[in-house]
Amino acid sequence: MDENDRLDSMARWMWNARQRRQTFSNLPGELRPASIAEAYAAQEVYYRLAEPVYGPVAGAKIATTTKVMQKLMGITHPCGGAIFARTIRTSPAKLRTADFVNLRVESEIALKLGADLPALGAPWTRDAVVPAVASAMPAQFRSETLSASPVGSALVAKRLARATQRIPTQRLLGSLIISPSVVVI
Repeated sequence: MDENDRLDSMARWMWNARQRRQTFSNLPGELRPASIAEAYAAQEVYYRLAEPVYGPVAGAKIATTTKVMQKLMGITHPCGGAIFARTIRTSPAKLRTADFVNLRVESEIALKLGADLPALGAPWTRDAVVPAVASAMPAQFRSETLSASPVGSALVAKRLARATQRIPTQRLLGSLIISPSVVVI
């Protein structure tokens, strides 16, 4: 299997699991990414599968920013992923719990950019990013871990132990609700 076929197989495995509403599980052994770079490459392929349903990528989420969460996941750095256009809502927003396998709501600070940050400038410094920020606002990030276990449980900790198995999967399942209120029905 060449590299493109492998990335496509990884992305399709994750997309099919998402469509079937399966609880979280690592990629099968033959599809586990060999590196974080490969995991992110598979994630990019996944985005192309998700965009017809969730709309184009319209934002980014930075996750595992604290040392506590990084230790839980067995990694030493933050991770990032996409937020799709059709998953961004302004408050008041209503979410149906029946639409999720395992809904989580996280308090966040959302930044709206008023200028593009070209990829050629990456990795960006604070000084390079600040002029591009148009506004900051409170937000809730709705995430779905696709796991029936509470975050932090022994089962989840075991599942997170090999971060390169998890990296492509976690970032696909979220949306952003801008403002401080969200109603879950």
